[in-house]
Amino acid sequence: MEVANIEDMCYMSTYTGSQVCTALNAAFGLGLDRKYYQPKELNKKLKKIF
Repeated sequence: MEVANIEDMCYMSTYTGSQVCTALNAAFGLGLDRKYYQPKELNKKLKKIF
């Protein structure tokens, strides 16, 4: 998963999807199909995986 930091306000996804992201989303219910993420929200999602 690749994201770009937008002026420390949010992260914008720069990926087009993959089988790995789809599998992680299904297994952990992460909601990785959005275009923008708040920093706190994205950190919570990462903690679920790691």
